[in-house]
Amino acid sequence: LVYNVLPDILSCLSTRNDVNSVQFRSVMRYLLSFINKERQIEGTIEKLCQRFRTSRATEEWRNIAHCLSLLSYNSERSITKLLNMFSSYAEKLLIDEEVLSTFCGIVNKAKKFAKPEVRAKVDELEARLERIQSAAHNASKANVD
Repeated sequence: LVYNVLPDILSCLSTRNDVNSVQFRSVMRYLLSFINKERQIEGTIEKLCQRFRTSRATEEWRNIAHCLSLLSYNSERSITKLLNMFSSYAEKLLIDEEVLSTFCGIVNKAKKFAKPEVRAKVDELEARLERIQSAAHNASKANVD
């Protein structure tokens, strides 16, 4: 049941003024602890990544990224799903450094537990994030000049 309503809970909590980021993260950590089957994790990754396309607020992007960071990435399917959904969140990575940092944390966590067959996918995601970091760095450097 949690799996089906999770994206709506995320959106609702993200837009409430009476829920601060600490409370949000605590609630979502608890709810996401129930998402432990591979198919549920994969579906949750897809649903959360799709939320990036419709959300306009930076705080909501950060919340979505945080929720993604709470999921397990020790299978090829979960990393592949994150890679396949890259276009849905790539723009947000360029705009917000905290979102980019959270995704880098996901990669670092995945690297620690990656089996050899998953390692290539993790490396591919890391390379994409490094290109985004480089582009963001070059853009901020150009704005200074």
